Amino acid sequence: MKTSTFTEYEAAKNEVLFGKEYVEESNMTNNVTRKTYSTKDGNGALFQVAVLHDDGTLETEFRSTVHPVSRAYVQPPHIPQKNTMERLESFNPREVAREIVNVLASYNIRINATDIVFDAVKQLLQEQKAAYIFATATP
Repeated sequence: MKTSTFTEYEAAKNEVLFGKEYVEESNMTNNVTRKTYSTKDGNGALFQVAVLHDDGTLETEFRSTVHPVSRAYVQPPHIPQKNTMERLESFNPREVAREIVNVLASYNIRINATDIVFDAVKQLLQEQKAAYIFATATP
């Protein structure tokens, strides 16, 4: 089996499936996910086996009808940055809401509900903070 990268995996997937209708079949057993992407015209397929290890590392092996030699790439576990909470704390929900409204206006989308956007941004930031606290909590 050859060592690969996520970018090469994406390229292999696109090589077989891009611009075509396809069917995805998937099954999961414990920490192993098996997927098959088959084109509806029957001219191509991509096979993938992904294993999530106890340390959070994701190892994905794949091959296709175009490249039958198995290749694998490894994604390291996601480790939150030390300054994630500080970055979340630094956002001003009112300014973010105003920027969203301005971007929408640049696409000729006018909304008169800036307060609704503000409330949504505020809630999203609170959820992100809660998720960060949960992810970094020690058992």
